[in-house]
Amino acid sequence: IRSNKTFFFGSYEGSNDKQIYGGGRATVPTAAMRAGDFSGASFTIKDPLTGLPFPGNVIPAGRLSSQAQAVMNRYYPLPNAGTLSTGYGVFQQFVPITRKRHRADLRIDHELSPKDSLFLRGSYQWRDPSSITFEAGNALTNQPILKAELKTGALVGGWTKIFSPTVVNELRIGYNNDNSVRQSNYVAEDVNRELGLETAPSLVGTGKFGFASFAFTGSNRPLNIVDAARNVDRTVKQNAFSISNATTFVLGGHSVRAGALWNRNMARDGFGIGINVRGQYQFNGTATGNAFTDFLLGTVSNRTRDQYTA
Repeated sequence: IRSNKTFFFGSYEGSNDKQIYGGGRATVPTAAMRAGDFSGASFTIKDPLTGLPFPGNVIPAGRLSSQAQAVMNRYYPLPNAGTLSTGYGVFQQFVPITRKRHRADLRIDHELSPKDSLFLRGSYQWRDPSSITFEAGNALTNQPILKAELKTGALVGGWTKIFSPTVVNELRIGYNNDNSVRQSNYVAEDVNRELGLETAPSLVGTGKFGFASFAFTGSNRPLNIVDAARNVDRTVKQNAFSISNATTFVLGGHSVRAGALWNRNMARDGFGIGINVRGQYQFNGTATGNAFTDFLLGTVSNRTRDQYTA
């Protein structure tokens, strides 16, 4: 910038990296099963009102839970990769996703005098998405991926002072900021309202992310529906500030370096304090002999409203 006084260097690099994700195989209910028709299944389901098998292995439409229907329509895609011997279908999908990355660096050096020189260096990086995690697990790729964005920035300045041919002092000041966002696209209370589910009082009006989970035990069942637990809102924010000073003394054929360093670091990790589940419904087949058909009837074996970690 100024001849023999001020110099600068800058760089930029960016990429749009498109890759294929997913590919997991998910066991999902067929269209017939969604309507209560298990005539093509390898297992028999019983009517909890009579203790006898449902005629034709079909649950009457009027007995199906509207909440269960809403949950299936939201989370379970229809099979696209054939059926299993149990009668359930298989869903498998590969999804192309573009990951963007940008980075910029700038450095300026300035010579104040033959004995004094300054420098300032700054860098910035942005990645979106920084990681790939599907909302309901990597097999249910019909769901979006978690929001995952990384922003980092750093600024460093320094002053070098030559007191004499044998004494040199270096002062450094630095600041670094990291902001890593990992967050669900869903707000638990909104999802519950859409599905007709109860929202725990501890979640009402909080805007907590994620959604309720549905777990099936035993054999002959579809894939569980679960969110990413505490990772639905794991935003990590870090700030670091440092000041250092070092003086070098040349003593004949030897050199001695002495100095001090002061650091101040602050970090907040959303993983540390949060809610593990935003409602958890478990089905074990006690009513009908099959966990999934218990779900279709709306018969819950165990329900958890929320779980906090602190």
